[in-house]
Amino acid sequence: MRRWAKRIAGALAAFVVILAAPVLWIEMGCTAVREPGTVTRAPLVEDRGYARRESDSYLSFPEWHIVYAYEDLAGVLRHGDPSGFAYGRQIGAFWKNLCGLTRVVTARGPVGTDTKIMLYTIGGASAPSSRSRARTRRRSARLRAAARVPAGRRRTSSRRATCTPTRSS
Repeated sequence: MRRWAKRIAGALAAFVVILAAPVLWIEMGCTAVREPGTVTRAPLVEDRGYARRESDSYLSFPEWHIVYAYEDLAGVLRHGDPSGFAYGRQIGAFWKNLCGLTRVVTARGPVGTDTKIMLYTIGGASAPSSRSRARTRRRSARLRAAARVPAGRRRTSSRRATCTPTRSS
């Protein structure tokens, strides 16, 4: 029992590290240093109920990246084998885009904590589900490929040679 508890704790710790790695990368390596004399831009919309932080406008792109990734997957499913979809490339592109846009936004002003939490949650949730879908689809594609037999080597058990008497008149 104790051995299983250690294994579970180790797996949980590894899972936390894997989920935290991209967040730490963004927070430590993708923020721009603001110059001390940089002036914060005034909002263009003065209505408090309508105004939106500039950073939120920029950082809505990574959200849409996930939406369009599913659209790309639908196109692959429509025209081919789902195992051909580049899940890993889509996950990497989300974090890479978020990094680049975080640099742009932090050079202009602060990013709201609520926006960061939302983006990290979306990225963290979509990555494992995409990985598991990729693994499942590749496995099922391999099974289907293994089940296929070349045309010349098919068994014809349904076409057994049977003799049926014919009536002659």
